[in-house]
Amino acid sequence: MSGISRRTLLRSTCAAMACGAAPAMLPQLNLLSAALASNSKGGGGYRALVCVYLDGGNDSWNLLIPGIAGEHAKYATARNDLYHRQTNPSGLAIPHWSGTGVVAGQTLPASLPIASNQYALNPFCPELQTLHNEGRLAFLSNVGTLVQPHVKARAGNLRPAQLYSHSDQTTQWQLGSSISTTQAIGWGGQLSGLVASLPTTTGLSPVITLAGQTRFLNGVAPGGAPIVPFALTTSNTAPAPQISNYAPSGTSANQVQAQRRAALEELIDLANPQAFSREYQAVFDRSLFLAEQVINPAMASIATNDPVNLPFEGLESHSFVSQLRQVARVIKVSTDPGLANPINADRQIFFVRLGGFDTHSGQITSVNATGHHLNLQRVSQAVHAFFRAMQAIGREIDVTLFSASEFGRTLNSNGDGTDHAWGAVQFVLGGAVNGGVYGRFPSMVLDNSLTGEVQDNPTQGECYSRGQFIPTLAVDQVAATLSRWMGLADSELPTLFPNIDNFAPGAPYLQPSGVNSTPTFAYPGRIVPGLMAGVA
Repeated sequence: MSGISRRTLLRSTCAAMACGAAPAMLPQLNLLSAALASNSKGGGGYRALVCVYLDGGNDSWNLLIPGIAGEHAKYATARNDLYHRQTNPSGLAIPHWSGTGVVAGQTLPASLPIASNQYALNPFCPELQTLHNEGRLAFLSNVGTLVQPHVKARAGNLRPAQLYSHSDQTTQWQLGSSISTTQAIGWGGQLSGLVASLPTTTGLSPVITLAGQTRFLNGVAPGGAPIVPFALTTSNTAPAPQISNYAPSGTSANQVQAQRRAALEELIDLANPQAFSREYQAVFDRSLFLAEQVINPAMASIATNDPVNLPFEGLESHSFVSQLRQVARVIKVSTDPGLANPINADRQIFFVRLGGFDTHSGQITSVNATGHHLNLQRVSQAVHAFFRAMQAIGREIDVTLFSASEFGRTLNSNGDGTDHAWGAVQFVLGGAVNGGVYGRFPSMVLDNSLTGEVQDNPTQGECYSRGQFIPTLAVDQVAATLSRWMGLADSELPTLFPNIDNFAPGAPYLQPSGVNSTPTFAYPGRIVPGLMAGVA
């Protein structure tokens, strides 16, 4: 090996990159470009957002359900009645929290009451019940992508583009706008460019993903420098990819290491115009420094019995749990001034993902935690452990976690599951969250309308024939509320959310003549009032 030629090494390096090894060999090559335009707008103290993306379209009408007996009866009817292993396997409804209708071994367990029994939670989510009862968990009713407030009788096609498309609705969620499905930058990345100070010593990007690349975290800093998410794995000791046995000449590098370094430098020079290659090389070097000298040593220094790890002990070994555990650990080291190379972050935005929510079939296959209910159980346990970890390190006030999913699902069953719909329930968790249920929780009946044959309290929310609810709360408003909490000025909201003033008081939307003038929209305005401490 000591006699390897420069040409041979360069050829093998190129071949490895052509086979897809580039992400591992050249970690985060362009994430540091924004460090050249460091800015500080977020104000004092540390704050972080954690986006929990429930991939596939979560059936959240089986997460938060009616608790009042009469409303629960409507819900059960719309959901093809209570699930029964033998007599009604296509039923989707969960029994009332009082235990009405429960048949041991044949029906699902009873739901879990909250909010003075007005609502109830999925029986496999007792941790969410605990967090809600502590006042730290809020549910947002009937959230969805919108161009502007909408009702069934509105003339024209003003619904979001490609409404029931996974990819398009994911994009619109991540952009915080239903104007475009092609824009390359998301509201999380854009927000970080406006409120975060990029640490000048380490250059760690303020946007971090544990679940692969995502448009949500792409942004542009003032001045035009791109903000690119830093991708981490769930490894305890080396979550940031690095190159083994790589060192520049003049250090402790042996001959092979020096040849490897020279070959990679030549590769970069060949791939870039000379005017840019030196800066690209500098970015490359700083990326390696970040992995080898900052992130990985800091993460490796966290003891197994550290308080940040303990809440996750005993949970199922699952990638989603591991992602949130790693986010908690990154927050710990990002705010620790005692590290050899302190990160000193002031704003961070994280992205984690759990798949399996596209439940066209097999949504409920057992009275136990399987299918959709297993996913909800994992969410409940993992976010509860995450919040306890934040409490353990004294950061619960500084960190807010929120859920997102491309759309809700139909109320009625397709025989084995549910299909794509529109509005859904999301949740927000944190020490700065004022717990409760926000928005307009709709009446659980099919084809509800302000003007149609079915009129069951439709001002709480209209829906189509299979229970596809028209949202009464916009994604834009939820994202704007979280952005304000992160330090974004109210005047800057239209920069991130160009539709935001479509939801302000007086914004034009059709109110059919002869119908009660009470709007179906939950909060005319830019934000969800009262949701976050200090945001008004």
